[in-house]
Amino acid sequence: MIRFGKKIPVLLAFLFCLSSAFSQGIVSPVVKIPFPAGTLGWSNDDSKYALGEDNVIFVRDSSTSEVTHILPFKNIIRLSFADEAGTDMLLALAANGSASIWNVRENTKDFQGISSVSMPDYSISITSTNNHIVSAALSKNSNHIAAAFDDGTVAVFFKLRYTQNLVSSFFPGHTSPAYSLEFSRDDRYVVSASKDNRVIAWNMATGEMTANFQFYGDSGAAALFADSPDHIVCCTSPDEVSVCSLDGTSIHTFQTGSRVKNIELSRDCKTLIVLTEDNRLRIFDMQTFENAGYIPAYNLSQVTSFAFNSNGSQVLVGHADGSVYRLNVDEVFLFPDQEPPEILSLTDTDVVRKGFSHSPKGINTHSLKPVALNK
Repeated sequence: MIRFGKKIPVLLAFLFCLSSAFSQGIVSPVVKIPFPAGTLGWSNDDSKYALGEDNVIFVRDSSTSEVTHILPFKNIIRLSFADEAGTDMLLALAANGSASIWNVRENTKDFQGISSVSMPDYSISITSTNNHIVSAALSKNSNHIAAAFDDGTVAVFFKLRYTQNLVSSFFPGHTSPAYSLEFSRDDRYVVSASKDNRVIAWNMATGEMTANFQFYGDSGAAALFADSPDHIVCCTSPDEVSVCSLDGTSIHTFQTGSRVKNIELSRDCKTLIVLTEDNRLRIFDMQTFENAGYIPAYNLSQVTSFAFNSNGSQVLVGHADGSVYRLNVDEVFLFPDQEPPEILSLTDTDVVRKGFSHSPKGINTHSLKPVALNK
């Protein structure tokens, strides 16, 4: 459960940003790329995190923010880490149906201390006649890939690692593309959220449809399994997220206070995180159903992605201007009725790759209240 914190390279620059509240000091490393920040993910032991752009994935050491791997991969739509026998495996899926897996535990340095990996350890290709993949999910054990096609079909693929082939099962049900796919915690079920305003869940072994009910699909937010495949968390109105039974009956509804953009559950499913249109990460307790608080915006541009580490102590927040903040939750978490503090933002325009030092040259300062960023 979440606790209640030089020359610019061609593709990437690492800027060290010191954000200091008057009542407390906040030190936040910031990765800056020239494109909107894409999909984000932490390794299972939190030692690394990955940031995906359109055509490349950067893997960084989470303590120093140094780049450890550069992985060429075009048109990425999803990435996820899996642990296989103590080895970090990074899985990525592209819009054309290609999927690749890299071993990112081994650091074979070949360019200025960075592992530039051109060939993945494992590659597969998903094809469907005249259809394109619109969303995808990777199971936690890395054995299955779920893909949704633009004709409304959902398919689950089982990877045969040694033959590099796929065994597939196709699940009909939607009349419009499913923009969200997620596996249950035990990887036995998959749930989809579609533009046809239906949430559908399937038993992967039997193909049985275990849930099929209406929800609010205009938000584009995911549908997720709670701690049990008998409960599904989804958006039920522009500013509401509900825990539903398999027949769609609402067990509890969370009022978010602003339009929902996306939702996520912590790894233990005890905490619900809702990204809202005002750029806040609103945090709810899934056991008590209480509004625990929120994390305000620390950037003027829109939040494009976020990812909490395994114990919820740190969060990566990506923005449309290409900034990715790594924040300590304890330092930035606020209670529901608590106003954001006045913030003095200091940004070093020089590159500090390791993120340990700060040059006084070229510093831009400005005072702002994060609560006013969305006005």
